[in-house]
Amino acid sequence: MRVGEARRKAADWVQQHPGEKPWFKGAYFTGSTASLHDWEELPEFSDIDVMVASDDKTERPKLGKFYYKGVLLEITYLPWHLFKTAETILSSYHLAHGFKTDTIIADPTGHLRRLQRTVSAKFTERGEVRKRCSNAMDRITSGLICADSEASWPDAVTAWLFPCGVCAHVILTADLQNPTVRLRYLAARKVLQTSHL
Repeated sequence: MRVGEARRKAADWVQQHPGEKPWFKGAYFTGSTASLHDWEELPEFSDIDVMVASDDKTERPKLGKFYYKGVLLEITYLPWHLFKTAETILSSYHLAHGFKTDTIIADPTGHLRRLQRTVSAKFTERGEVRKRCSNAMDRITSGLICADSEASWPDAVTAWLFPCGVCAHVILTADLQNPTVRLRYLAARKVLQTSHL
């Protein structure tokens, strides 16, 4: 399946489901497929990641991965306050890359597109990159500090692995790359082998 067709189906899901709700504030593509061209083949086992902005006071659960019209989607709901200013997004390593280019699916208020233009213009500024790297480092530190000393050995190892895995995100963020999850280690290795960070 072509990436463009997969995106159209994802956009259809957005329109048919959250797009009709009063709390819906917008949606955009993110993740590893966001930078692919419409004419490219969707890689096997890849999903289409969609972020949905919501001003609902009730926290919406993460739907996880599911198939819709033959496309594997991963939908994540995010609270609207995260999109208050471009500065908030620019300093967030897991949000900023989604606004580097215009991947917006729906934007009923026009606010997301205004944010995207500002984030795109400032994305490569050294100060903003340093903020995002610091944000990722903070995620590592807080994750390790919050480890449950009473957890079982398997749970303790898993809890340790997650924040340690963010180390790869620091490298990718510094190199202006997408800090994805599944391919982060291979991508970080390539950066370390080929760049002068």
